[in-house]
Amino acid sequence: MQGLHFMVIGAQKCGTTTLHELLRDHPNLALPLNKEAPFFDSAPASFPQWQNFSRQFFGTTENRLLGKCTPQYLASSDAAKRAHALFPGMTILAMLRPPIERTLSHYRMCLRRGQIGASFEECTEKWLQPGALAKARRAAMTAQNEADCCIAWSEYGRQLQPWIDLFGEAQVHVHFLTDLEARPAETMRQIHSQIGVDADWRSSKTGQQFFKGGGHTRLSRLRALRRLPWASKLADQMIAHMPPRSAYRLQQWNETNRGKPAATPVSAETMKRLQNHFSEDLELLKQQGFNPPWGRN
Repeated sequence: MQGLHFMVIGAQKCGTTTLHELLRDHPNLALPLNKEAPFFDSAPASFPQWQNFSRQFFGTTENRLLGKCTPQYLASSDAAKRAHALFPGMTILAMLRPPIERTLSHYRMCLRRGQIGASFEECTEKWLQPGALAKARRAAMTAQNEADCCIAWSEYGRQLQPWIDLFGEAQVHVHFLTDLEARPAETMRQIHSQIGVDADWRSSKTGQQFFKGGGHTRLSRLRALRRLPWASKLADQMIAHMPPRSAYRLQQWNETNRGKPAATPVSAETMKRLQNHFSEDLELLKQQGFNPPWGRN
């Protein structure tokens, strides 16, 4: 039984589903159908456990390299430690987008799911409070914490640093959603090369977008129920006990794109506050050797 060859660690709301679908299409790669199938979420993460996980989620993997796409891992330094302890040689990939865009997309997702009821302006005021920000940075990347972490989980440089410290700069590769959208074939060629498979192979799906969140969920009643503490927990437990294929298909069906999401009003003052907040993280990304589009002159 082979180990994990590469992993996409995030970021959430940055096109990781599209990347997952394109990678799954490559004949030399094997990824679970369920993009967010958890493994490094809790300790210990042993090789026998990995063997069980692999048999459950990967199926036949002959002559294919194993990979996994779990965007929740970017925010978890513990996941980085567990992953490195088990597979120190694997390739780490991250897909990023402008942090304010990601924050807005995250907010809309929480609004759609009934996890947030306040305006973006009100939420931003709360999220930027020093105490709230420190708590969000420590929070585990779970559904229960999503509504408090829209800004903290957009601090890419801070979250990438533990992965770089453990795996080294040569094994951590960062790509940008704007590049995947504007130059999908070129971007996938780079990613294939970094993973170590035929870089010139091209999926028939190249250029498509998958699971781009719209303005609504189909199960609007479930969205209302999730406002009740016990209902949210019950729904998560039900999904967790479903077969992986069924859980993934349910999520895709429920949150499928139903048109362009409504614009979220953001005042010039709030935009400036967010730009100032993310400026330090932008400098950290540059120090790490990355050149994000939102920081280019």
